[in-house]
Amino acid sequence: MIVKFVLQDELEAQFQRELYESATKDALTSLFSKRYFLDQLDVEFNFHKRTGKPLSMIMCDIDFFKKINDSLGHLAGDAVLRDLGRTLFNILRKGDLAGRYGGEEIIFFLRETPLPGAVTFAERIRKIIENHLFIYEGKKIAVTVSMGVATSVSGNFNSVPELIKTADDFLYKAKQSGRNRVVSMMTQG
Repeated sequence: MIVKFVLQDELEAQFQRELYESATKDALTSLFSKRYFLDQLDVEFNFHKRTGKPLSMIMCDIDFFKKINDSLGHLAGDAVLRDLGRTLFNILRKGDLAGRYGGEEIIFFLRETPLPGAVTFAERIRKIIENHLFIYEGKKIAVTVSMGVATSVSGNFNSVPELIKTADDFLYKAKQSGRNRVVSMMTQG
């Protein structure tokens, strides 16, 4: 073990905090970056496998996001993502994580949350986003999200990619069945 003591002034400490934030957070949404999220998920999944406690995954995608960018411009899309990030950050419980997975996709993991609780949480997010007032340059933007939910419990998933793919498959089914909905392992039987 090596211990290093460094005396820093406030300016250096601020620089180090900003450096850490830029390495772990998505600049637009302020949610965790995909890389950081997946690293944390890997740790969490291994803990889940050892303890047998449930771990739920939610894949979330903004419905018709391309229409927002095409009709109002990419700055409007960026404003929606920024506001969405702030909104989601305020909803999360301590210990749960959300990250920007790609474009307009957000991914969540919910620690020690069985499938019914994860579906309830996803439905709560869906309703909050549907009722949230997104505004860009004085224009109201209607935003809805579709979500897929999967839960790892009792060894039903062997890997993180398998869990993510299942949640993503359910997200795709939510999109196919009309959007602005939550589809999960529960709703599929």
